[in-house]
Amino acid sequence: MAGKNIISVTFYEKDGSIRVSMGALECFNIPEYIRFIINSKTKVFGVEPTNRSDPYGVHVTYTMSGLTAGFRTFSMLLVEKIYEFMNWDPEKRIRVYGSYDSNKNRAIFDLTKNGYIDHLVFKGTKDNGKKTKKKTTSKS
Repeated sequence: MAGKNIISVTFYEKDGSIRVSMGALECFNIPEYIRFIINSKTKVFGVEPTNRSDPYGVHVTYTMSGLTAGFRTFSMLLVEKIYEFMNWDPEKRIRVYGSYDSNKNRAIFDLTKNGYIDHLVFKGTKDNGKKTKKKTTSKS
């Protein structure tokens, strides 16, 4: 599901990546810096614009290629902690859709409402009754 109106964030523990969609970034008028906010008790993740002087700010380098348009950064520690307290499967890329809170100028993501991107093999049954392997690109 790609599109500039989609507000999403994708996590992947294997490489420690966090990808923020263009739709989320456009809510902030394409910021130069963002920061992540997380509440492990309420299981809410947030993204908000910030500035260069913010010690928690991350400089945004944009990717404008098809399905991966947006921003990707890496933080093994943060992503491992999120996977740990959410009890997510580390083999899966987890995508969470969110919404924009204009009062707080923040994109909000409820981590309990997620899906996963699966490039692993799907085992199913064809019409002829034989087991088959089929590659899938996403599940939610």
